[in-house]
Amino acid sequence: MGIANPPDYLKIKQPPRAHVPECDPSKLHHEKTKILAFSPSQFKTTNIKLDGLFSEGGRINIRTASAIEDIGNVQGNVKINFTLLAQNEDVLTHISVSEIDNDAKGSKSIHINNHHPSVLKSCLVYQLDIVLPSKMNAYDGLHLIVNHANRIEGDLKNVVFKDFSVGLGRGAIKFKDLKAENIKVGTLNGIVLGNYLPIKTLGAASVHGATRIEIAPQSKYVKSTVVSLNGPVKTIYTKDSESLSKNSNFIAHCWLCEPNVISAKNPKGIHITSSRRESIKVGYYKEICSAHVNIHSRTGESKLIYV
Repeated sequence: MGIANPPDYLKIKQPPRAHVPECDPSKLHHEKTKILAFSPSQFKTTNIKLDGLFSEGGRINIRTASAIEDIGNVQGNVKINFTLLAQNEDVLTHISVSEIDNDAKGSKSIHINNHHPSVLKSCLVYQLDIVLPSKMNAYDGLHLIVNHANRIEGDLKNVVFKDFSVGLGRGAIKFKDLKAENIKVGTLNGIVLGNYLPIKTLGAASVHGATRIEIAPQSKYVKSTVVSLNGPVKTIYTKDSESLSKNSNFIAHCWLCEPNVISAKNPKGIHITSSRRESIKVGYYKEICSAHVNIHSRTGESKLIYV
């Protein structure tokens, strides 16, 4: 019996999670909505933290408003729509939503929580929509910390962020066309998916789960790190219409497996400069340059694909 599959008495015991009932949102008839709106020119950075006790099934969507949705949004505000669906009305009274404005730094912090134990016996599911104005094309910073969500997702093709980060305790992260100077997305228990367009740096990680993403670098100097400590890593490195190059140096590493670096279209473009051990491959694609992509996995799979 090897290190990858230790006997039960050597395994690290994790504390049991509090039991919460499985809930079908379509059958929850008590609803409460809280809407916040603020000017992105006044508050150039938004920090949102959502924690406490909620039933499984929470969803978060970050998106740009359609032109029709924005007809009444004359001031071009960012809107935070927080909806609760509950089995009984009483559990809705224990939710706290607080705002802290830092005018000096131009930042808004929003904290949503619920620490009342009634949710352990009754369903309480949330839906959080972060809606950016349709004419917004740039924003300084959006940072999100969440205990658990079934999925955090969004299609953000028309907005360029300076800094964008999502930290999730349990659940899945999947963004489409997320473009930012610096991107950080990670989950403790779950999976990270989607395609990302970093300008300077990208970090994507899962502790228990998997990380399977696509990267389209937006400059020649992008530094990308993709990790899964206890699960597979698969990274597709590609080029979109705005990418200057998909050349990069790389390090592919796996503690308990052999990493794989491939290119179906141009296998001769992959140059391995160091492979001292089976668990690590160092090299570059096409030519040595300033861009770097590092992928790391402890178990499962560690694969880098150039397309």
